[in-house]
Amino acid sequence: MKFKSFLIILIITISSAYAMPPHEYYKPELTNEELLERCKCYARMLGYDDSKIKGVYIVTLPNNILGRTCPKEDGSVILINRNVEWWNNFDFDENIVHEICHVYTNTDLEWHIAMVRASTIFHFLKVEILKDEATDHPLN
Repeated sequence: MKFKSFLIILIITISSAYAMPPHEYYKPELTNEELLERCKCYARMLGYDDSKIKGVYIVTLPNNILGRTCPKEDGSVILINRNVEWWNNFDFDENIVHEICHVYTNTDLEWHIAMVRASTIFHFLKVEILKDEATDHPLN
């Protein structure tokens, strides 16, 4: 009897594992102009002057880099890594807001304050701030 129960549980477990469809990652299919407009819209929502964002491009970056902000004299350019498999649209937007906050800040402390303020507008940011604080933007 125990063997029969074990066999039934095993069959159910294996079949349910194969029955679940694989997760499809989000791949942004935006033109550079559409992506620039999205970033400028987020910057305005955060109360920033959107003219400081001069361009947003999806490019190939090293695998451990999700995005990068490149300051220029007349504004900043935001680069997003095309090789990243974003879990969903919110995951992608978290990175955009992260980079937008870099455009308007100069230190990790300023960035952290900007992200905390942004999390009151974009509620999906709260966990990401703590993760970034622990790895890339320490507050010590």
